[in-house]
Amino acid sequence: MNNMEHNVLSIVELFSGPGGLGLGFHLQGFKSVVAYEYEDDCIETYSANFPDTEVIKKDLAEFTEEDIVKLKKIVREKTGREDVDVVMGGPPCRSFSSANPKKKVGDPRDFLFRSLIKVAAELNAKYFVMENVADLSNKATEGKHERKIFHVILNELYEKGFKYINCNILKASDYGTPQTRERLIILATKNKDLPLSFPNPIFFQDKEPRWKTVQEAFQDLPRVTAPQDEIVGKDQEKVMHKDTIGYYCEEYGDQPKNDFTNFCRGLSQSYGYANELPIRDVEILGNFVLPNHTKRIIHRYSLLREDESQGKLRDRLEEELSLQEFNELLEKKIISTGTFRQKNRRIPYSKPARTVTSHVREEFVHPLYNRNLTAREAARLQGFPDWYIIKGKNQKPYKATDADIGNGRDIYQQIGDAVPPLLATALANEIKRNLLSKPLKIDTSEQRKACVQWIIQNEISILEIIRDKVFEKYTMSDLLTGNISFAEDGYYKNKNGQLTLL
Repeated sequence: MNNMEHNVLSIVELFSGPGGLGLGFHLQGFKSVVAYEYEDDCIETYSANFPDTEVIKKDLAEFTEEDIVKLKKIVREKTGREDVDVVMGGPPCRSFSSANPKKKVGDPRDFLFRSLIKVAAELNAKYFVMENVADLSNKATEGKHERKIFHVILNELYEKGFKYINCNILKASDYGTPQTRERLIILATKNKDLPLSFPNPIFFQDKEPRWKTVQEAFQDLPRVTAPQDEIVGKDQEKVMHKDTIGYYCEEYGDQPKNDFTNFCRGLSQSYGYANELPIRDVEILGNFVLPNHTKRIIHRYSLLREDESQGKLRDRLEEELSLQEFNELLEKKIISTGTFRQKNRRIPYSKPARTVTSHVREEFVHPLYNRNLTAREAARLQGFPDWYIIKGKNQKPYKATDADIGNGRDIYQQIGDAVPPLLATALANEIKRNLLSKPLKIDTSEQRKACVQWIIQNEISILEIIRDKVFEKYTMSDLLTGNISFAEDGYYKNKNGQLTLL
C-alpha cells in the first residue's frame, strides 16, 4: 500500500543523525521514505519528529545487496515508484575535521561515502547530495598512489553514472543561522538536463538583511546564570525550578521580537528560504537545564572577555598579573593548564557565534553570564526551532566511550553534529525548484562530463573549483581536454605555456 502521494518529492537519507538535514528538506515539502542511522538517541530524535519515516539502525560501513533489496521494497511500498528524487547524507566528519587533532590517514571512516553513492545509484536518484566539513578537501588516502578523498568521491560518482557534478562551500550565516559554520556540499545527477545550482545568500555580513547575532538568537530566552553564581540573572527567581535533574527553566524570558525568534517559537510561516513553516506555538521551553558549575569554574568564567578562550585568558593574565598573582590562580586551578586552548570561549553577543561542534557543552560560555550554554541555547545557534524534539541522555556531564558508540549520544553532541536546518532548507529550495521547473536544454552536457573528468585527472582542489567557478566558466574543449591547466594562483596556463589572468 502506498503511503505517499505520487507527486510528493521523496528523499532517502543515510547518516541522518538527529535530522538537521532532513528537517531542512521537510520544510520545503520533501518527505523521507527511509532514514539510516547508527546512534540510538539520534534515531529516537529523528523518529519523534518524523513519525511517518521508517528509521533503520545500521552500521553504514557496508551496504549489502540484501540491504538494497529491502530498501527498494520499502521505496516501492511507500511511493509506488522504483526511484527517488534525492538520496542524501553527511558521513561522519571527524576523520576530516581540523577540530580533530587525532585524525589520521587511512581512517576507515574516510570511505563511508561509498554506501551513500551505492544507494543513490541503485535507486536511480535524480539528485545525489553529500554534505561534510570543508576540510574534507585536504584529506588524502594512504598507500603508494595517494589521492585526495575529494577526488576519489568524484571519480566513484562518475563511475556510477553521476557524470554531472558540482560542489560549493556554504556558510550557515548566509541563510539565517546565527553562526558562521561552513559546510561542503557535493551535488550530482545522472540527468544532463537537471541544473546543479546552489542557493544565493540572503543574509549578509555588511549589508541588509544582516547576519543574525547571538543577541537576536537569545532575545526571548530566560536571563539566568549558573545556580552557584552570586551575580544572578534578571529572570533568576521568576523562571528557575529545581528537581532531580538540577536547575531548569520552562518559561520564556520575553516575547519573541525578531523574525528568528518568531521562527524558533513556531509563530512565523516564513523565514529565510522556508516560506511554508508549520505553525506550532511553543508554550513550554524545553532542554533548558542549567549547568551546575563549581565556584572555581564560575570564577574562571568571570575573568573571560568577549571571544576569549581559556588559552587566550591564560596568555593575557600571564602578561597582566604579577608572577605571584598568576601562580596563585594556577594553584587554585582558576586558570586552566589544559592543552585544549579553544575551550570555554565567551561567545560575542553582537555577532554570529563561531562553529557549533559536538563539544559545544564545554566550548562556549554564555556572552552575559558565567556559565556554559544550555542545550536549548546551543540548538538556537544551530538553527533548530524550539518545537523540534531532541531526545537523548540527560544533560549532565557525560563522555562517550567505545562502549557507548551506538548506544546513545547526549543532546549537546546531537545538536553539534547536525546540519544547520536553515542552510539545508535553502539547498532543498533550490533542488525543489530545479525538479519542478521545466527541464533546461543544456547543450554543453558532454562538456560538463568532460569538465568532471578534467577535475579528477588534474586533481583540481575544491577551493580552486569554487574560486574560479570551474563548472560554470570552463567549458571550452581545449580546457576540458587538458590543453589548459591551473598554474600559479589566479592564472591558468594555455597550450603554449603562457600564463593568462583568469
